[in-house]
Amino acid sequence: MYDSIKLSPAEHILSMSTDGDVIGMMSELTRSRRLSSVVRQLNEAVLDGGQPERDQAIAALTRMGMWLD
Repeated sequence: MYDSIKLSPAEHILSMSTDGDVIGMMSELTRSRRLSSVVRQLNEAVLDGGQPERDQAIAALTRMGMWLD
């Protein structure tokens, strides 16, 4: 289902309408062993991206429950 995503991982996560959608995506990615690659991409954006990309990645990680301030 998530093989055809055209947006960046952060944009896709932030465009989801409910937290249930985010949890469903995370469950599916965990089952298919691809969650770590999505988290890695988001972490790379935080470390190496420009300010807008970094802010989006932090917001996405926060929505996923993987970022603490």
